This record gives sequence, C-alpha cells and structure tokens, in this order.
Amino acid sequence: MDRTQTPFEMMVEHYCANILPECIPHMDEEGRVVDTKGRPLKEGGKKENPYYTGALVVYDGPILLQSASKMVVRPKRAFKEETTIRGREEFLKYFGAENDEGEADCVYFYNTEKGLVIKVTGELKNSHKDVNLDDILETDMPHDFVTHDRSIPAHEVGTKTGIAIMVPKMYDGVRTIILKRTPYDFGMGKIAHFDRYGLAEEFFLKYDPNSNGPFIDKEHGIVGVYRNYRDENGMPVRDENGVMAVYSEMTVGHDLRDAHGNRAGSHVQKTHPVYHHAAEPIHPPI
Repeated sequence: MDRTQTPFEMMVEHYCANILPECIPHMDEEGRVVDTKGRPLKEGGKKENPYYTGALVVYDGPILLQSASKMVVRPKRAFKEETTIRGREEFLKYFGAENDEGEADCVYFYNTEKGLVIKVTGELKNSHKDVNLDDILETDMPHDFVTHDRSIPAHEVGTKTGIAIMVPKMYDGVRTIILKRTPYDFGMGKIAHFDRYGLAEEFFLKYDPNSNGPFIDKEHGIVGVYRNYRDENGMPVRDENGVMAVYSEMTVGHDLRDAHGNRAGSHVQKTHPVYHHAAEPIHPPI
C-alpha cells in the first residue's frame, strides 16, 4: 500500500472519482440528487441512494484475517474471493469495479500489510455481552451524524453502521470504514472511519456553489467536507456530556487538502470549541 495514503483517504478518492459521476446526472436545478422518479433524496431518510453500492471495510489488527470467520454471522457461506491490492491505483480499480458490478453492499476484510482483500457477503456480529449498542451509538458518534439538524438521533443508524462502530471495540487494533448510501446533505451518503473509541473522521459532499473551494466538481458546485474527531495527540474529543465532538472541520478536495494545500488530519488546529478531551462516555469500556 502507498504509505502516503490511508485506506480512508483512498476510499475518499474512490468516492469522488468513481461514485460522484454516477450521481451528478441525477441532480436537479437546486443541486439535490433525486431518485428514479425525480424526487429529492431526503437527508437521513429511509430511501438510500440507488446509484451506487455501499461498502464496509474492516482493516488492520494483528490477526485480522485469522479472526475474520469469528466476525461473520454465517461464515460457511460468506467468504467469496481474495484479491491482492498493491497501492492506490489497484485500490481505486478494485472498488470501482465492485461499484460497477452493482452487488448488494458487501464487507471487505483488508490486510493492509499484505495488500490482501477478502470479500464477504452477509452480516458481521455487532453485539457484546457487556455493552448496549444504543449506549455506544449515543456517545461515540456526534448527534448530527444522521442529519445536520439532529432531528434523527444517532442511535437510529442502520445495521451496517452499528457493525462498523462495534467491530473495532471487539477486536484489538481493528478499524472500519463505511461508505454509506443513506443521504446526507445533498443526497449522497458519507464515508466514516471508526476506531476503538468510536467515530474518528468522516467525509461527505455538499452542494455549495458559492464556496471559496476547493471544489470536487466546480461545474456542479460540489465541495468536500472533512471532519476530524481526534486531537493533536490522536485522542477522542468529547463535549461536556461525553459525546463525540468535532475537533476540526475543513472544506477539502478529493486529496483531503484545503485551498491552501493543508492536509486534513488531527494535526490541524481545532476549528470547533473543545470541552473535555478526556470526558468518559456513560457506557462501560469493553
């Protein structure tokens, strides 16, 4: 794997290069992605974006591939194929082909050290005897994760997002990336990266033709928004109630750099108020 790019960064590039072009032809005059009947896709609504396939990537951890079968609900029928991915170009090509194939949302176990991807169908386990998933969802994701106006609580996310947040808590060193189809902002889903603390970073597209840029697609007024939930020491940032909070937010291009060439990440100076870096959530640790 290209050491200059993380799996999250490569997934963002895939999202912008391979998926956005599938949605642009379905934008209306107000900059909203509409469904096959011409109706705007509602933010946080039950109807998912029909123009691309989502994905859940499970990666890293000392024994990821050896533990894979333990994570799957029905392992005998789940594992489909193995593919070697060597760097950015092969990553983009692989997930581009997966999107073109149009198969229902799949899970991908990705060993970044070996460059090996194992494709899985079916669901992963998302329960732990000592922890209530609803408690995790209410504290380890921000309240505006589903909708900007917080009208839909974070604990109402779908099954795959619940899996994405729980798996890193259940297996040492494992991280997850979910490419969602549930509309956020103008009609496309977001990309979210989870570690053992919860939401670490996310990226979504926004219709903002009056932005100062950089633009993902200037002709159609689309910019990228990156949000980071870790401080300069890589630790989670929480508000006064122990809920995950934004540390920095940037308008970025597909390479996750802003208009000044600054790269997104925890090293960026905070742009949001920080209450308690070490505030503990209300649920017990796993």
